[in-house]
Amino acid sequence: MADERSGEPAALLTYRAVAERLGVPVGTIHYWVSRHEIPHVRLGPRSVRFRPGEIERWLDERAVRASGEATLHQGRATDSGTAAAAGTRPHRK
Repeated sequence: MADERSGEPAALLTYRAVAERLGVPVGTIHYWVSRHEIPHVRLGPRSVRFRPGEIERWLDERAVRASGEATLHQGRATDSGTAAAAGTRPHRK
């Protein structure tokens, strides 16, 4: 991927740079690479780098989109506080 300003290829990222960008331990990046869960470039048997644009697309693909619909959490409706809406009986005093 080229840098828009200079037209030169974007610098490849190291394990550490990707880990810092994602806020996870470096070991997690190693694990994801070993399972082919994150896009990477293998430069040699022990040399792996990451393309910044591919990491950004990978993140975008995993983004959880907000939904306007009510969801259930452990069998209870999250958009209503009534027992009837949740399908449970009210507490007795």
